Amino acid sequence: MSQPMRKTPVLGAFLAASVLGALVGCTATLLPRATPTAAAHFTPVVFSGTYDSGRSITVPKGAHSATVYVVCSGGGSYNLSGVLNKDLGGLNGGCGPGSQLYQLAVAGGETLDLEIQVSAKDARFVIETRFSASHFAADSELARQCSALVTVGSDIDNAEQGFTLGALSLAQWRQKVSDASAALKPVLSDKPNVLNAQLKTMGDSLGATGVAPGAFVGPSGYASAMSIAGQICSDNGDALYVMGDYGG
Repeated sequence: MSQPMRKTPVLGAFLAASVLGALVGCTATLLPRATPTAAAHFTPVVFSGTYDSGRSITVPKGAHSATVYVVCSGGGSYNLSGVLNKDLGGLNGGCGPGSQLYQLAVAGGETLDLEIQVSAKDARFVIETRFSASHFAADSELARQCSALVTVGSDIDNAEQGFTLGALSLAQWRQKVSDASAALKPVLSDKPNVLNAQLKTMGDSLGATGVAPGAFVGPSGYASAMSIAGQICSDNGDALYVMGDYGG
């Protein structure tokens, strides 16, 4: 019997950035995104530190969306969790150059509980939350594609972990990969958009001749495409996550 299912955030590879000067030696270039414009009367909320920390933020009256920026330097990695995107996922990444953003819909009076953990004792972080009166408008087509990628990523993660743990046979591993291909197929024929190239790469990887266990572990075309897709989906308010059958 498998252990209870878990949700694991998927890391986005492209780090959208703002320059947060509070971190020495950590600079980044802001990439163009459909980010809600911050209203002038909403003061950004910033907190920083060198250890695991948290901050509760009350959403100001009149705010309808928020953008959370995270910068972390000094080595290791970080994980940011809390009430982000209705608890569907969190932010995580390496403590190096660049920053990552996360967008979400909010309502005045709500509380955002941002909890950050860093894996290196010398890691330093800055988290900035900007509110806007604009409503966050998600792309419904992207949302549907991201929903399909949750199934794809879960099937592949469970295939690789299950085979490594001896819980799945080679035939069962192949069936999981086939299930992932089937889940991806409906969105491969969608009209071209920002996810088009990543979906095609995943489809080619999953359908490659002679694909074997371990093909989707570590650096690969599939992993890179899924990582980029994870950032795109997060920017649309649809953080990718894995429903895992193995592990805690």
